[in-house]
Amino acid sequence: MAKREASDIILHHVINRWLVDVRSYHDPDSALETCSLSLPTISASFFTHLPPSPLASLQRKRFHSVAFDMEYPSEDTRSITSASTSQASRRIPILDFANRVILEPTPPSKRSTASRSPSPTRKLLTLLEQARPSVNFSQPDSAVAQPQRVVELRKWLSTNLGVGVIPKALKERLRAADPDGFDDVPSSAYMHDNLMTPVEVDRLWEQTRLIYRDARRCNNRRKDESAWVDVVRTVLRTPGAGVGADPTLEMLEIESIQTQQIDPSLLPDLHNRAISTAKKADLALAFSPDDSAVAKALRSASASRPGGTTFSQMMDAYTSTVPLVCGIEVKEAGGDNNEALLQLGIWTAAGLEKLKGLCGGEVPAGGLYPFMGWTVVGHEWKLHLSWMEEESGRILIVGPFSPLTTGTSTYFDIFKLLELACRLRRWLAERYWPWLSSEVLGVDGQQSTLEQQASSVSINPP
Repeated sequence: MAKREASDIILHHVINRWLVDVRSYHDPDSALETCSLSLPTISASFFTHLPPSPLASLQRKRFHSVAFDMEYPSEDTRSITSASTSQASRRIPILDFANRVILEPTPPSKRSTASRSPSPTRKLLTLLEQARPSVNFSQPDSAVAQPQRVVELRKWLSTNLGVGVIPKALKERLRAADPDGFDDVPSSAYMHDNLMTPVEVDRLWEQTRLIYRDARRCNNRRKDESAWVDVVRTVLRTPGAGVGADPTLEMLEIESIQTQQIDPSLLPDLHNRAISTAKKADLALAFSPDDSAVAKALRSASASRPGGTTFSQMMDAYTSTVPLVCGIEVKEAGGDNNEALLQLGIWTAAGLEKLKGLCGGEVPAGGLYPFMGWTVVGHEWKLHLSWMEEESGRILIVGPFSPLTTGTSTYFDIFKLLELACRLRRWLAERYWPWLSSEVLGVDGQQSTLEQQASSVSINPP
């Protein structure tokens, strides 16, 4: 019992002494108070009165040595003790438990789709249905009644699309360029006769290879939207398979409208909620003043209206003076299809509203001619047809149409796309322009350059 009490006293003394040293390092004044409360100094003679114990002889020697060194420290002991105490005090942080932060337990978070913020694009697509005029986006089906002009346009574009679009002379070149994809090309895709000259065939093949190469690089190297826009421009400038030059390429020009603004007065009214004028297409086809018939009609229409007029929904100094008739919204591979559709839809709705304004603010009998527009997301080209209902003034953006969906991922798709673009230009030149110049611009007897000359374009008629 005496041994245990002695051990406890010695251990208590050592700990108390250590605490005094630590505290004196940080606060010398408080250390004096602690010293006054420390236990009396224990002399080495204290251990001589303890009862003998064989098992504790080694322990006694160690305690005796510790107590003796504390009572009569040598120079070496002082330096070692001071150094170890100083190092220990520097290693031990001071914890202020009185001012500690008390953390309250919180339950695990409950993640659910209901708590996520809705997509602004999808929300705006829905809100546009409540706008004035209402803008509705829909896929083509029996629930959407298509006006006669829309039905005629759809058939013009889709009938036998992909038949006879590749010159026979390119068959072996196509096999060598794409051995795997060659087997997927139907035999109906080749022309029955060689209707093109060797020079025209070579030119068409080089353009097709260029489109395929650039589109593949954009896809595989994850290029941005501007690189894909360059591919789109090449497609729209390339004539399809046929005989002679394509005069529609001269009548229509490609306009970049990426940095231009839509006239805010033509945007759908969302009950005092603004729609960004930056929501627009990237490119547009326009009737070019370089065509003599177009230039004459636009001059005559401007002169007949006080103060002149504008002919498109844009506010740019130039593009506001030419009719824009087909928008193209481009996204990089993997881009947002909904965003592309929204931007094309807003641009198209403003264009139809402008067309209505050119008709005197009323939809004429028989309705407005429909607008066409592409959403291009990576390789995939989807065509949409848009029109304004005659009675309600509601605008419908309908698409994509499966027979009119093609792209740039294969050589065969590119040949189909080139023919589709050529058909689209022909409809604009042969059907849309005569209606626009006479019924909208009020210029009688206007014929396009395409109509004035005996057409030598030999693409498959719808």
